[in-house]
Amino acid sequence: MTDYKKQYLKYKKKYLKIKKMLGGSDNDGIKSTKKERLKDAIKSELPNYVKGDVAAREQIAKNNAKEERIRNEEERIRKDEEENIKTAEVNNNLTKIATGLTFIGSLIAILVITLKN
Repeated sequence: MTDYKKQYLKYKKKYLKIKKMLGGSDNDGIKSTKKERLKDAIKSELPNYVKGDVAAREQIAKNNAKEERIRNEEERIRKDEEENIKTAEVNNNLTKIATGLTFIGSLIAILVITLKN
């Protein structure tokens, strides 16, 4: 699952770093210096943003694929458990039937032995 708060804090930190680099007052002479520093900061940080964005997208895709595999595995396990429960119920019913037939067979055997005597 994506940790959006972590990503937000990461980019907020970068933003504050650039903001700190710009600093100073808003006088015209300083504005050009600020603009130059901003351009330099953007040029130096932009590749990191792009790399981070691509890496984040790749990680999100990997996480989504992993979550899908987990959901599929959970579904398979759930189906297996349902099948095992059904099989156990059938086996239990067959055991009850076999026990009943054995009991009936015993009664018939006793009846036959009794009638012969």
